[in-house]
Amino acid sequence: MKRIDFIKGLIAIGGMSFLSGKFVEAKQFKKFYLLQSFVRGFRHYEGPALIDQMKEGDLLELVREPENEYDPCAIALHWNNKKIGFVPAEDNEMLSKLLDIGVPELIAEIIFLKPEAAAWENVNIAIYVLKEIPISEQLPSSAAYLTELETPHYRTLKRADQTIMRIKNSDDDELESVNAYQWLTKNTKQEKVKKLIETSFDPAIDYGKQVDFLIVNKKRLPSSLAEQLKSIESELYSADQMFDEEGYIVLSVRKMESYIDRISGMVNVADKLGRQFLELKF
Repeated sequence: MKRIDFIKGLIAIGGMSFLSGKFVEAKQFKKFYLLQSFVRGFRHYEGPALIDQMKEGDLLELVREPENEYDPCAIALHWNNKKIGFVPAEDNEMLSKLLDIGVPELIAEIIFLKPEAAAWENVNIAIYVLKEIPISEQLPSSAAYLTELETPHYRTLKRADQTIMRIKNSDDDELESVNAYQWLTKNTKQEKVKKLIETSFDPAIDYGKQVDFLIVNKKRLPSSLAEQLKSIESELYSADQMFDEEGYIVLSVRKMESYIDRISGMVNVADKLGRQFLELKF
């Protein structure tokens, strides 16, 4: 019997333990979640062609790729023996070690499917272990948080093309979507910067898939300015794992107003997943 079929059966039987046909002790198999995330690199593999066949609750195979040239801790995700992407690199180090030694038995399951979202938000998964808990035994309160899942925040749903998200500090924590080109143009007072913005946007690129899409590389900035811009780094993105080149930081658009007129150049750059960003030069 395949490992994944055995796990499906284990989950389905409801947790009763028997020995030689005789009842031993009623136990429940509790799920303890170690990770919840979107499938990384989904659009680069077979996922988009298979998403209509997938269902929430489907189990995935966790396949170690220790020889992966980009990440020795790589863990691929397979659905029905077809590769659909990876566990995010920033979350895979400890999980890869657990897989390598086979303890504990890690299980991956599709939790949410959103075909209408952008590719990197199509499939949300959870990785968990099953632990036998006697029905008479109470779960420790310190472990309760490991039994709960969260509804993912989809940054690419209900958004118009070429939009960015601005987060306002208000009593209602209001979220407002604005057109990226219009927002940058509106907030600059310098004609030369307006012209720069007009010529830097590539109409073939959908920047709207990004929330905060303005980035800088602090290695290409004067040290004093690099420190200033570091203070307005986005809370939504961590650039450390996103780009092949080191030094990038993603800026919070809502804090950028005072720096717009200092921009001297803008170029398109792509991260490891092919998502498009604008790198600002000063």
